[in-house]
Amino acid sequence: MYYCAGAGIVATFQLDRLNKWYVLALATLIWLLVFALAWDGMAVLFPEIASDLNLNYAEIGLIWGGVSIGIAAFVLIGGMLGDRFGTRVIIGFACFLGAISSFLRGVANSFIALAMFMALFGVAEAAAEGSLSKKV
Repeated sequence: MYYCAGAGIVATFQLDRLNKWYVLALATLIWLLVFALAWDGMAVLFPEIASDLNLNYAEIGLIWGGVSIGIAAFVLIGGMLGDRFGTRVIIGFACFLGAISSFLRGVANSFIALAMFMALFGVAEAAAEGSLSKKV
């Protein structure tokens, strides 16, 4: 009887350890595929974006910094929302918001619109980062 209970505890411990690695891998993939590629991919596209929208280097820098502004403005609020509504809900919402803001960046036709959509992308990333780090 004790052996079965001990084996169950060992099996539960191994499952929990495996589950933690699974969650870590999933959180890393979510961050890489949803946020890192979408943000870092903009650097390659900036020459074409600058020529289409007639942007100078200062405006490109402001657009690139829009993500950081969104993160700085929303990271604490995103963490509080993750605590209140649950990390799964906030991660799902952040991924959806990141996808919407990425689409809107593609159809932006002015400097102001592109800067706002980059800041919105930063808001989505801030919400995801607080909840993803809590899950792991």
